[in-house]
Amino acid sequence: MISPISAIWRKDIKGFLTQPMFYMVVGMFLVLLATLFTFQLYNFITQSFQVMANDRAASGPNIYHHLIANHIVITHYILVFVIAVLSLRFFSEEKKMKTFPLYLYSPIYSWQIVLGKWLVGATMVGVLLLISAVYPLSLAFFIELPLTLIFLGYLGLFLILCLYMSAALLASALTDSLIVCVVLALVFNLTILLLGAGREFTDLEVLQSFFSFVSIDYHFGFFKKGVLNVASFFYLLSFSFFLSLVTERIIESHKWR
Repeated sequence: MISPISAIWRKDIKGFLTQPMFYMVVGMFLVLLATLFTFQLYNFITQSFQVMANDRAASGPNIYHHLIANHIVITHYILVFVIAVLSLRFFSEEKKMKTFPLYLYSPIYSWQIVLGKWLVGATMVGVLLLISAVYPLSLAFFIELPLTLIFLGYLGLFLILCLYMSAALLASALTDSLIVCVVLALVFNLTILLLGAGREFTDLEVLQSFFSFVSIDYHFGFFKKGVLNVASFFYLLSFSFFLSLVTERIIESHKWR
């Protein structure tokens, strides 16, 4: 017997894969990422030759810190916008097509609906990251790569993108307008991205420490350096869980209207 969560996951994954908009967004993501990675690779090779020309004994710039880590950061920024666009598939489109009440009148719990949708979003994030990882991993044919650093960098990025996706899920639950959903998801995601900016506007050490801790860059920094920080791991997961809990409460409230 198929569980409600699995049924929702299968239905929505099929919906994504049969919608032209999904392929258009993914195609634009691939073209943009490939173009930027090519430029970064060209600059890295140029810098390497310059260093070796000045000092033949020098080993050149570190490929992870000067190329792959930058690629991961660029992927991060691009997917902030991609996730906002894909968010309309969660609930807003269901409301627009008048299929959302089917969830409310079905014998399933609100948390199962949200978890099913969250898993769909996490799957899409995972697929996009796997596509992104093809570019740096293709260099393994020519040079030895620090695979542990790459894995931890992408693990941190996956957790952060799941957080953005949870915010996008919340935005989609709040409105039936597709445009408002995308804009609201983008506002939520950019707000999360810029949480740490508050430390620039205060001289109080306590507030600076607070804004540093809630900063996405602060936690992402550990993963990019190859450090699996337990506090950062649970911070990102708990933040994502909190947003999903708020979404569940919103869905539950629809059942009582």
